Amino acid sequence: MFEVSLGSIPGPYHLKNNLNNQDAVVFHDERDHFVAAIADGAGSLKHSDEGAYAAVNAAVYEAFAHVASGDLGEMTRQGLAAATTTQKRFENYKEYGSTLTVVAMNQKGEWAVSAVGDSFAVVHMNDDSHEFVSGSPVGEYANITELLTSDSIHPIHASGSNAKGFSLSTDGLEHVASVVEKSSPSGRNSHAGFWNGVLVRAEKGQLDVLALFEWLNKQDQITDDTTLLTVVRR
Repeated sequence: MFEVSLGSIPGPYHLKNNLNNQDAVVFHDERDHFVAAIADGAGSLKHSDEGAYAAVNAAVYEAFAHVASGDLGEMTRQGLAAATTTQKRFENYKEYGSTLTVVAMNQKGEWAVSAVGDSFAVVHMNDDSHEFVSGSPVGEYANITELLTSDSIHPIHASGSNAKGFSLSTDGLEHVASVVEKSSPSGRNSHAGFWNGVLVRAEKGQLDVLALFEWLNKQDQITDDTTLLTVVRR
């Protein structure tokens, strides 16, 4: 069994201009496995919200098509590949680009992540540490976010065991949920203080994500569309 907490809000610019939230998230729980995908549509692209929605649905569907293999890494890799193919089927597909992070976890605490771009996963370990996984920066052009529709992509894949749960989020939360760490592939690591608080509430079934976002908004910490999905094993 998995305990799920979820919330998503548009950023201030989108609210002011009556624009869609360009984040998308989908999850599914079946046969002792939990798979989730999150995508952040590129704000400058006309149809990126549609692209993000198509990507997360394709990723989760395809990941579960490989659940019988028992290979969580294969599930997330295939999910990411399916999402990429799905976005590139759109006419003028460059206008549908988004990031994507896919996570698979089973009831034994085994996990895998595949990611492109700056949406991210934080895996919550049984020793109370938090492993940050995000798509890597693009060399000297690290400020340019990779999208599934980019001419070339460099996915990050990670896997392990001994996890009690995970969180998925988009870059709207990154500056409060992570810290700079140059030795990390993504250049960042998890902010333990932030995630300790999130996990304590999630394990009690008391994590109110929208209330958290409201508090962050009062601190002027929400600057973009922001989504958080936190999942813990029961």
